[in-house]
Amino acid sequence: MFDELISDTENLKKLSNELVDIGLSDDDGNNIKITRGMMLSVYMHLMNEDNVRHIMSGGITVPETKSYYKGDMKKAFAANSVLARGISIKIENINKDIAAGEERLAQARSDGADTADIEKELKSLTDEREKIYDSGEQYIVNLRESIENKLSDYEKLCQLRSEMLRIYYHNREKRIIRQYEYENFVYLYEAYKALKGNSFIDKIYKEVQEWEVIT
Repeated sequence: MFDELISDTENLKKLSNELVDIGLSDDDGNNIKITRGMMLSVYMHLMNEDNVRHIMSGGITVPETKSYYKGDMKKAFAANSVLARGISIKIENINKDIAAGEERLAQARSDGADTADIEKELKSLTDEREKIYDSGEQYIVNLRESIENKLSDYEKLCQLRSEMLRIYYHNREKRIIRQYEYENFVYLYEAYKALKGNSFIDKIYKEVQEWEVIT
């Protein structure tokens, strides 16, 4: 048990002190390194569809490390933070071009002018936007793969445990769980134990097994 505690302490230090490059960059193309703990946070966000859409449209704000781990979130996400836009800057710019084109199209129609060239330009812009969204989906895939290649067994345990607890607390009050959630929970538990996760989650696993499973 003492060895496990020491190991956890060492791993916790790594989460806050060790920097990694997962493929983030600023507007000038400079690589942005983040802590392993932040990497885990990004990875969990990438598992949520709403958060993925936000990342694609708004990027990822990387907080200033020192203030972040002191708990001063206001300072960490203020002037000292860095925005890793990814494709969001391209989406923002092309949406502006499309909006301007739509205004010109509306004005041309109001004036009774020929709109063929404007409509052709708008079609080209919307096609280009679709290509950007496609590249954004690949950007997300690349981020996930980059993180997965860097995750230590300890970090995988953290991620697995976090997801099991999310499922548990979401359903604990009614003690009813849907079939697909239950099967996912069992899969996560088996992966957790295969990585020699401790007995912390065993009690929760046994409790979930007693819940009503519905389709």
